Amino acid sequence: MEKVSLIIRNVNVFNSYLKKFIPADVSILDGRFYYIDRKKDSELSADEEFDADGMYMIPGFVNIHMHIESSMLTPAPYGRCLAQCGVTTVVSEPHEMANVRGIRGILEMISAAEDTPVDIYYGIPSSVPSTNSRLETAGAAIDCEAMKHLLEEKDVVCVGERLKMKSKGYPFP
Repeated sequence: MEKVSLIIRNVNVFNSYLKKFIPADVSILDGRFYYIDRKKDSELSADEEFDADGMYMIPGFVNIHMHIESSMLTPAPYGRCLAQCGVTTVVSEPHEMANVRGIRGILEMISAAEDTPVDIYYGIPSSVPSTNSRLETAGAAIDCEAMKHLLEEKDVVCVGERLKMKSKGYPFP
C-alpha cells in the first residue's frame, strides 16, 4: 500500500476540462497533488486525513505573461494581491525594468519576489531596448550574453515576446 502525506476526502473538485465539479478524494504527497480518486476506492494510506464534507476545490490560476512593474508595485505586494484572487503562479516579463536597469533590475525583481505567497517566474525581455537608438534612449540593453547569464537564474523560465512582437511588425535594430 502506498502512503501519501494527506488525503482530503469528500471534496468537490473542479474539472476545468469538463467545466464541472466532480466528487472525489484527493491525495497529496510532499505538497503536490498525487491522485484524484473519483471512485473513492483508492487503497492509499495517509499521514493525515481531512473530511471536506462537500467543500469545493478549484485549481489555482496561472498568468503566463504579465508585467509586474506596470502595476506600480514591487513583486511581494503584487503577489499578495494575486493570491487573494486565486492566482498561484505568474510568469512576469520585466521588460520595462530591463529597459531602465538592465540585468541588475531583473535580478533585483527576482530577489524582491522571494517572500511572496505565489510562485513568480520570469521571462527574459527579448527586445531591450524596445525599438532602436533612433527612436528612444534606453537605460540598458539585453544581448545574447546577458540572456545566457539570466538563463542561469532558477526562476527564469523562458524568453519573452520576441516572436509575438516581430509578427506585429515592430521595428527592431
